[in-house]
Amino acid sequence: MNKVSTQTMIFLTVFLMAGFGYYRYSEDAYFESNNIKNGYVILGFESLLFIPCNTNEEWWLVNKSVSVVSSGYAALAKVSYQPIYMSVVGQTSRKGSYGHMGASVRELEIYEVLTSSAGKVESCELQDFWKKYL
Repeated sequence: MNKVSTQTMIFLTVFLMAGFGYYRYSEDAYFESNNIKNGYVILGFESLLFIPCNTNEEWWLVNKSVSVVSSGYAALAKVSYQPIYMSVVGQTSRKGSYGHMGASVRELEIYEVLTSSAGKVESCELQDFWKKYL
């Protein structure tokens, strides 16, 4: 390869990597729009989860979200891993692999808790695995 071709390849590689990094980590590309999410919050060792109503998905809570939900969760939960129903305002990430061992399909950043309650909510079905903790 001649010197011009090598320099061109290096430039293109750096340019493409920089562009991918910007797209992947810019908030506009990474997070969807703010909206209300309904589901169960589950906090415990290696579990910072939000389970949306009537799905089999688990969403990992972004660290700052834990401080938003923790006081309400602690007031209602009698044991670790107890699902607490919450209606929240937040943003979800694109689908991927997040959280402990990459088991969650999205990340959720919560900005505000609108309502919360312990126990089962009829309009919000929970995955079978987590029902034992209700």
